[in-house]
Amino acid sequence: MSDTPGATTGTTNGTTNGTTTGTNPGTNPGTNLGHTTGHTTGDATGHTTGETTGGCLCGQLRYRIAAAPVATRICWCRDCQRIASNGTVNTLFPSAAIMLSGQAAEFNRTADSGNQVRRRFCPQCGCHLFADSTGRPGLTVVRVGTLDDPSAVAPSANIWAASAPAWACLDAGLARTEQQPAPLPPPPNAGGA
Repeated sequence: MSDTPGATTGTTNGTTNGTTTGTNPGTNPGTNLGHTTGHTTGDATGHTTGETTGGCLCGQLRYRIAAAPVATRICWCRDCQRIASNGTVNTLFPSAAIMLSGQAAEFNRTADSGNQVRRRFCPQCGCHLFADSTGRPGLTVVRVGTLDDPSAVAPSANIWAASAPAWACLDAGLARTEQQPAPLPPPPNAGGA
């Protein structure tokens, strides 16, 4: 188990040509950071404060996050649609605040934005948990469906809305960006992340 912020245990064989990495055969698939209840509360923006926990479908990967989210949005880019057959609801956290238990596999690809994106997922059940982009240094996307309490955050915007299918239900009450949103400021100490 690794409690290093933003790190995973084991080694990775990731490349930037669209290949996936293997997992560390010594990783214990039952490793669990445990579910923390009662420690997540809302702030004035509706975002959580305190510790956030979550994990993959099979439980092999567990995480905890010791920071408040920076933003929560619904992404309609074609890559997210391929992952979820819909838009994905994502919340961004400072990368250094994420503690991961277990070994994630990863897939690297150049997104429509031109940014390099590293997606991390469970090698056992395939559940997507995280994405890191060269366009958001120091911030990591966490898939809201993997949070132990997905109601603890609420999206404030639809992004890449121009890519949404004709049947998509986009909440008119949320901000809307047709393609890549403006960059968010990096969190403090993001230089080494």
